[in-house]
Amino acid sequence: MLEASIEGFERAKRDDGLIYSFYLLTQITHAARNQDGFIQRLRDLGIAPSPLAIHTTPESDAGVADTIYDLVANFTNAVDQRLNRRGTRSDLGEIAVRAATESLTALCEDRASTLFGSNQETVQDALYRLSSKSGFAKLSQDFFARMTSGFLTYNLSKELSNHVGPGRRFGDISEHNDFIRGLDQHCRSAASVLEEFSGQWYSKHNFQGGITERKTFGWVGHALDKMKSALQHSGGPDAA
Repeated sequence: MLEASIEGFERAKRDDGLIYSFYLLTQITHAARNQDGFIQRLRDLGIAPSPLAIHTTPESDAGVADTIYDLVANFTNAVDQRLNRRGTRSDLGEIAVRAATESLTALCEDRASTLFGSNQETVQDALYRLSSKSGFAKLSQDFFARMTSGFLTYNLSKELSNHVGPGRRFGDISEHNDFIRGLDQHCRSAASVLEEFSGQWYSKHNFQGGITERKTFGWVGHALDKMKSALQHSGGPDAA
């Protein structure tokens, strides 16, 4: 079952939602290095409150990144608008943008929220720490672990429920849930192969003219190949 789901990585290499979500991660972290132009760069990327948001105007910076929760909400909105415009929405794209926002929240929440509250400066500082070679490597690893776990769980869920019950692979729902937790840990272990590789790629291409969507497309495909190989050769949950 797991092997068949892993084969879906070939399709994932061309998924607009996955590629664009990762591209935005490269852009917002790098934007945090711009002391004065951070918010404007987010707006240029479409990461801004919806026109229907309360207490905001097109010219206002309020609500763009006052908290990490504002940022991830606006990040999701930017990807949604892109996919709607292009007609490229997919289940995998939804999984990818959720993985991106969960990674941002997990890695930035503590730094962005201080004893004195949260504001654009604290959010920018939290993102700045992910803009180094090691910081982006950590973000990339976390993103691909979450995305892969979500992708495999989504595909396996269509079949796993048929294997729960007396005399079946999973005797009860708790055994089924143990497998899902084991799968998530398997994905996190596999994603460790990206740590050094992703940090080097990020630093190199930001130094050499910046990261484009085209460069992101090539890198995501290479990263998925590495994830696929790691998943296939490092063992996995018993039910795989």
